[in-house]
Amino acid sequence: MESDGSPPAQEPARLKLTTPFPGEPGRGLAIIPYRAENLRFVPLCTPPGLNVEWPLGYLHVVVDDTPGRWVEVSDSPLVLQGLTPGTHRVLIELADSTHRVLDSATLSLEIE
Repeated sequence: MESDGSPPAQEPARLKLTTPFPGEPGRGLAIIPYRAENLRFVPLCTPPGLNVEWPLGYLHVVVDDTPGRWVEVSDSPLVLQGLTPGTHRVLIELADSTHRVLDSATLSLEIE
């Protein structure tokens, strides 16, 4: 079959979380392992028009519905520090290089 020049069809990008690792009691620490399927993480300074076969993206992370968020551009586990004892809500969004959210997950953490 001849190609019409369009990129090959691909499964949608998905965010997969695994069970967070609790930090030591009293330290306010949690580690959240995750992976992205069908998307590669890239630094935000990647030049536009980069010729790649995979969709590019990153994560938005919001803790406890705060107005700010941070961006994660690696596939290393998320490390949350300085959390007070109690329950915390973490929203993690998988976004493409145009900032469009492709998938998201929300989890609750209990910090001792």
